[in-house]
Amino acid sequence: MKISFKTSVALTIIPQIIVVKWLATRTDLVEQYYSTGIYPVISNFFRLLFGWIPFSIGDLLYFKLTFLVLFYLVRKRKHIWRHKLKFLENVGMVLAVVYFTFHIMWGMNYYREPLSHKLQLTPNKEYTDLLKFTELLIQKTNESQVFITKDSSLAVKIPYSQKEIFNKTIDGYKHLKTIHPFLTYNHPSLKKSLFSTGLTYMGYAGYLNPFTNEPQVNDL
Repeated sequence: MKISFKTSVALTIIPQIIVVKWLATRTDLVEQYYSTGIYPVISNFFRLLFGWIPFSIGDLLYFKLTFLVLFYLVRKRKHIWRHKLKFLENVGMVLAVVYFTFHIMWGMNYYREPLSHKLQLTPNKEYTDLLKFTELLIQKTNESQVFITKDSSLAVKIPYSQKEIFNKTIDGYKHLKTIHPFLTYNHPSLKKSLFSTGLTYMGYAGYLNPFTNEPQVNDL
């Protein structure tokens, strides 16, 4: 029995998952060959390609793809119903391609060496230490709030525009790289997310689009 090209592509998701799961146990390999090898090249390329554009190309792609998928499902619903296996084959192929693209473009960074390893931090899981540290943060936060507003009941108002905050973020990375060179931020690019309302409801301050490597910031 001859296996179609689409089925062959769809079936590649099985070895892909196996390889990814194995690499997840080899953070040293991911760090050496992907996170500090392949990925910086990919990241720099897309920052040069899309970084100068003031809006998010990735968000627009999400909008377009969502519309096309819904349009296809509605328009081809009868055809899909009559050819269920063919539809599942197409879905499997798309999932395999997306899974591969996601991990190559950014996703393997999930399995790199933890930041604590690079910063040479010693893990401490003692509950009492965590509690003391949390209480210290609360105390320092309250002290800072009173220092800024002179009133414990007033909210702190940020005296900077969003553009100024973006610039200060980049300045922060410039300072960080003098202490930790691996945090060097090449080709700075910060963009407002077109999904800021949704991000606000979900509690996200922003995200990195894994397919275009564009950093999106919640502007609400």
